[in-house]
This record gives sequence, structure tokens and C-alpha cells, in this order.
Amino acid sequence: MRRPNQVHLCGWPGCRRPVPLEMWGCRAHWFTLPDAIRDDVLRGWRFGRGRLSPEWIAANDRALEWIKGIPERAKDSRTDTPVPGTGGSNADSDPSGG
Repeated sequence: MRRPNQVHLCGWPGCRRPVPLEMWGCRAHWFTLPDAIRDDVLRGWRFGRGRLSPEWIAANDRALEWIKGIPERAKDSRTDTPVPGTGGSNADSDPSGG
């Protein structure tokens, strides 16, 4: 069982939103990732040892590489979230994720 204080920061570079340990990132950033990457993160979490599994680490690396490919002009400078209309979401943060 998770203790209430077990959190980390969203997995999106530059995002300072706290999320529970079992989630990859905040709602806005989780749903900005392509479905295939989200599926890989979830699969790595479920079938490995959580954040320590090689599958999860590989999926996280893939997510970070994908994020690097987003043009800077399409990012909101406050949260590093893609701006609405550029293929991403800038929704308020309710924890969600993988």
C-alpha cells in the first residue's frame, strides 16, 4: 500500500507537478505522450519491478526522446507542455499516468 507522502515530480522535463510514485507524470503530460509510448510505460510497470524494470526504463527513455523532438516553439515556457492546437494538451493537472 502506498503511503500518502510517496510522490515524485512529473516525468516531463521541467514540470514541477508532484504525482504518486506509481504514475509517470501529471495528467496533462501523460496524455501528451503518444498512445504507443504510454502503453510501453504501463507494460514496463506492470510486468517488471515498477520504475526499476529494464522495460520501464526503456519506455521512459523513449518518452524523453519523443519529448526532445517537440519543436521549442510548440512548448509553453511555464510548464514545457505543448500548447493547445500543436498536438498536445495544456490542461490543468490532476495526477494520471502509468
